[in-house]
This record gives sequence, C-alpha cells and structure tokens, in this order.
Amino acid sequence: MIDIQDIDFSGFADREQNLKKIGRFNSYQPMYYRPSVFFHSQKLFYLLQEILAQPSFKGYDQDRILVMALVHDDAEIVTGDIQAGNKSKMSAGQMKQVNQNEETAIEQLAKEFPSTISGYNYKSLLLEIYKKNTLESQLVKYFDRFDALGESLHELYGGNPAFAKNTVNEFGTIPLPTDYYVEQFNNYQKNYPLLADFIGTMSPLKKIFKPVNTQKILQSAAKHTPESLVKLTGNSDYDWWKKVLIARGGKGIIAELTTQKES
Repeated sequence: MIDIQDIDFSGFADREQNLKKIGRFNSYQPMYYRPSVFFHSQKLFYLLQEILAQPSFKGYDQDRILVMALVHDDAEIVTGDIQAGNKSKMSAGQMKQVNQNEETAIEQLAKEFPSTISGYNYKSLLLEIYKKNTLESQLVKYFDRFDALGESLHELYGGNPAFAKNTVNEFGTIPLPTDYYVEQFNNYQKNYPLLADFIGTMSPLKKIFKPVNTQKILQSAAKHTPESLVKLTGNSDYDWWKKVLIARGGKGIIAELTTQKES
C-alpha cells in the first residue's frame, strides 16, 4: 500500500499552497482548530489507509483509492469550500449551478496540472469522486464525511459552542454538522449503495450512528493537548478517528489537532 510521501506532486504548481489557504467549515466562526482542505485530505488518506488494511478490501486497487483521497477536493482550488450543510438546503437550481461550477473546475485543473499522478489519470480521479458512481469513490466519500464528523466532534470536545448552534443564512436554518453527518451515515443505502455489503462489518462502517448530544459534550470539554488526545471520550467514532490519525500521522497530526488557531 502506497505511503503519503511516495505520491509525487511535482508539476502541480501551487496546488499545496492553494489548498492550505482554504479553511474548512467557513460558516462557523470561530473554529478553534480549523483545518485546511490540504490537512483534511491528508487525514482522509490516513483513515483510508487504516480501513483498506482490512482483509475485506484485498483485491481492490488500494493505491488508486488513496491517491483519489488526496486529490478529492482539488476542485475547491477554483470553487472554494462549499459547506455540505448549505448544500442540504439549496434548491435544485442552486445545486445545478454548484455542480456545473465543479465540472468547470475539473476541466480547468486538468488543463493546468499534469495528466497523471502516481500513474493514475488525474482528470479521471476528479470525475470519479465528483460522480460517486463506483465503490471506490463511495468509500472515499464515506470517509470524507467521517473526517468531517471527526472535525466537528473535535471542536465540541475542545469546548467550541459554535458547533452546538444552528447557523441561519440565505439558505435557511442549517443543520448542526454532527446532526447532518449522522443522518448521511444512517441513510447509507441511499448515499453509499455500493458499500452495502461492507456496512456493519467493521468500525466505523456502521449501520446506525447514534445522535450526538452536543450540550453534554460541552459540559466537560477542555482545550486539546497531546495528553488529552489519547484519552478515551466514550464516543467510539471520535476515539477511533483520533487513534488512527495519531498512529498514522504522528507528531504532525498531533500538532495540528492541538494547535488552537482561533478563539
């Protein structure tokens, strides 16, 4: 299985810098430990490395899945990060425009960047994760959302009340991130139909995600430290997320998860 340092992005001018400039969850102010899209893609890589090591995924092109994970949000270099919660409240016309913008971004990036990355066609990877019509792309999307759930829980356990309040904007009342992602996972037959045989066979590919009690978490929340990261919280999804990222990402991950950027 390929390691993250083995993926060669030479020729992808300014890609890393541009992804590092894009902050996640821009509707939420503040976000104490706001990750960049670049860091999110790294975390997604590590989460998928962990799950692909399971015997059930033997025989799949694991390296291709991992490369897809690293580039899955590259279109945001052009479009910016559009919040999933906002999308859930958009009209059909608004979503059509979002999709058209992403298709245009993919075409633009495919012209600007090299045609291949680690032996895989770059444009094909972007189109596959955009369409989400293969088992591999649905697996990447599942853990894309799982990392977003982990990021949201990380804010709550770090004491950020902003992630326990519904935001209201031009699209309406936006669901809490934790509520939104739990719903997406529990509707796995609709959202990840090609993963149906895997759901329920291993953690965190579960059939039922329990609702998150945000207020209860905030009652005992505290600033994250390297020591607190390794402590169990009782939330199995968050604990799995932390454990895998620390084990696979080491000191770099720990520094990112404990450095408060906003207040």
